[in-house]
Amino acid sequence: MNIQENIEQAKKYIADNKLNLALRLLKQLLKSDSNAIEEIFLEIGKIYFIQKKYMKSKFYLNKIKREDLIQYSYDLLFQIYDRLKDYNKIINIFSKFYKKNINKYILYAILKSYYELKKISKVFSIINVIRNSNICDDLLENLINDIYKNLSDNIQFLNSKNKKKEVEILFKKIYKNIPIKDIKFKNIILNEYEIAKSKIRLKSYPRIAQVVITTKCNLNCIMCFESNHDAKYVFSDKQFNDLVEIMPYLQRLILRGGEVFLYNNFDRLLYESYRNNVVVEILTNGLLLNEKNIKKLIKMNAVLNFSIDSPIKETYEFIRRGAKFEKLISNILMLNKIKKEIKSNAKFNINMVVMRKNYKEIIDMIKFAKKYDFQGLNLNPIIGNNNENCFACNVDEFIIKELRDRRREYELIAKNNDIILINKLPDNVPKFGDIAKYKSSLKNKNINMFCYTPWRELFLDETSSYSPNCLCEKKYKIDNSKSNNSIVEFWNSNFMREYRKNMIIKKEYKICSKECLRNKYNSYDRYRII
Repeated sequence: MNIQENIEQAKKYIADNKLNLALRLLKQLLKSDSNAIEEIFLEIGKIYFIQKKYMKSKFYLNKIKREDLIQYSYDLLFQIYDRLKDYNKIINIFSKFYKKNINKYILYAILKSYYELKKISKVFSIINVIRNSNICDDLLENLINDIYKNLSDNIQFLNSKNKKKEVEILFKKIYKNIPIKDIKFKNIILNEYEIAKSKIRLKSYPRIAQVVITTKCNLNCIMCFESNHDAKYVFSDKQFNDLVEIMPYLQRLILRGGEVFLYNNFDRLLYESYRNNVVVEILTNGLLLNEKNIKKLIKMNAVLNFSIDSPIKETYEFIRRGAKFEKLISNILMLNKIKKEIKSNAKFNINMVVMRKNYKEIIDMIKFAKKYDFQGLNLNPIIGNNNENCFACNVDEFIIKELRDRRREYELIAKNNDIILINKLPDNVPKFGDIAKYKSSLKNKNINMFCYTPWRELFLDETSSYSPNCLCEKKYKIDNSKSNNSIVEFWNSNFMREYRKNMIIKKEYKICSKECLRNKYNSYDRYRII
């Protein structure tokens, strides 16, 4: 056989996965003086590529200069450099060869390379190409979402560390380059910039909305403020439409009650959230869950926060009057079974309201969370004038001290059980009358603004009032006789601008609830400040 026939034989060996035979034959051909030498290099490069011997493969592929072979060579080299994460080489090949010959894989690799090399303007030039074409698929969309999430996390982290100048630099690098279609990400970046610049009138829109959609409830819990659970309050059509108006900007929608599953328009609200790619977080007692609503929520990866105040039947049913512990467990088991079948990433957490009756059950609750496949446990102090309130109204210094002293123990047990613990229990005995002492402590400590909620979040409750957060001391009562009660108009109202101003000048004692001031959490990463 002549050289060309031997090359064809080697190709047949490769097709039949007889790689060692093909490699032996091709290496023998290298010893001959042939015009087909670069074709031999290409076939050897292909063999080493299939064998994942990328360093050897690129050695041979880089020898190829023939115009009729170089495209195939570059295709393989492009994939090799992608696997080796040699981003500079990927960009080099792209610049030489692929600018007029773009496909989805090339876009993915070059976008990833520019991002890893922190060439942000180039990143957005590629994203704009993708957004202005019809070539985007799930792989590209997931990469863009990952890039947006990383940049969002980065700018929020910089704000949380009070690195205002770095926030401004990052904003100027990326904001003007963000595609118009990516409304949500554009809003995040603008919002963080406005926080860094201490703006009180915002061009950005709310990113989180907490909404009480009904006060109707199937239980009558001992710590609940609502005395009449048959109340007529439900989220109105006007409120619904207002919420839909800002939905394209929202990252997260928190639905609460009463009991959310008693709201008649619940499915419609879920649809609008899903359509606008909003993460839905639901606060529920879990007793009205059924197969139908579980499947719907799990498919959209909703976050379910179960209100469970004890892992012990007697305590649970004492606190959650009207509840049946066995029904709760049955629904949790059904939830986990369906989640496993659907293979969803939906997250389930527990909200535990800590009081005299259950404060000794925290470790048992961590173990309960692990047993029933919950991902997180939130410890919240009971609030309001209640005999069970050991933190404020009927202060018990010994309970507060025990909970403070065991804080680290709870964290370690949660960590060992793979449970994310958010512990918002106060460490100190309240002395709320001493405002002068509190103001003095602010002067003596270099405490950065601890809460960005009035810039990011909006709360609408059952009394038809707006506030930045459900615990805020000041609330804006809606006057239904006036037209300017929409969320958009309220967002930059005198009330909200004054709220932001007081937060900036560290006069939060004028606006924040006592519970918040005793449990100062950074609103970005939820870690304690003081």
